[in-house]
Amino acid sequence: VIQGARRNWLLDRGLAAISLKPTPRIERIAGIWFFAAGVTTALSGVLLMLLSRWAVAVFLTFWLAQVAYLIWVWRAEADEVLSLRRGVNALALWTLATLFVLWIDGAGRLS
Repeated sequence: VIQGARRNWLLDRGLAAISLKPTPRIERIAGIWFFAAGVTTALSGVLLMLLSRWAVAVFLTFWLAQVAYLIWVWRAEADEVLSLRRGVNALALWTLATLFVLWIDGAGRLS
């Protein structure tokens, strides 16, 4: 995801240079979001591998951020740029992962 976000950023810069028009705001926000999502996913995985209790905070924070992002996409009617369906699917998977992290934390497996 991080590499894809970087590639998208480079392509946006190139297109903006060719067309002499700035990248649309919604696409810039989406690019930043995808990069942040990749970094957060990697961080949460590392924290979970280390069995750190910080994993709970990262998983819950990113879950809330995904909900806020999906609400923004829905309100911005940005379906031509961003797939709301893919975002909902990602949120469903992240919800399951977050519930798992909460479960193992409740079982005392995180330190």
